[in-house]
Amino acid sequence: MKDDFKQDYDFELRLASESEIASLAEHLARKNWERTQKNKEDIELNANAPEALDIIAEEKKAILDLIKNKVLVQDYKKYKASIFVYNYIKEQNKGVIATMTLRVIKTEYGMRSLNHEEIVLNLKNLKKLVQNENLQDKGRPKGPGNRALQRTIEIDKYLESNPKKDMDNICKEFGISKSTYYRTKWWLKGKVVL
Repeated sequence: MKDDFKQDYDFELRLASESEIASLAEHLARKNWERTQKNKEDIELNANAPEALDIIAEEKKAILDLIKNKVLVQDYKKYKASIFVYNYIKEQNKGVIATMTLRVIKTEYGMRSLNHEEIVLNLKNLKKLVQNENLQDKGRPKGPGNRALQRTIEIDKYLESNPKKDMDNICKEFGISKSTYYRTKWWLKGKVVL
């Protein structure tokens, strides 16, 4: 099977380089910042503002701290596509950890986070795959989304070094509502595996 992948897709499984990890963290930090903006005009106007660049730099630092520079890359060289697989790992309590595996696809058309439900990827139509980032299924989700989980873990990490900050401002800074933060935190407590 692995030989077929090598032959058909020019497939390689490897660890990401430091520059790839930095570009992944930059992409994630920028996307997180974009989600905090009210509309597209705000994103275009403020993308290079000093405040935005400071927030993105802080986000990038937090993301790099969470992924611990261990990113696996699935390279599909024939299609000029790479899938970055990384873990967010954080200790919740003594002897209890939160771990979440996430994926981002990188193509010549850009980068995009993949949901856990996206397990079948059409490599022949990568442009459409990367452009359809905002498509969502209908109905109430069974649990918090990747973004809410990621933000909650990042806020918890941030609170370790800044415990006296106001939760309203922290949640606003990270682009998540306070109720979503607490609901996700409650959901995570129910998912502790013994």
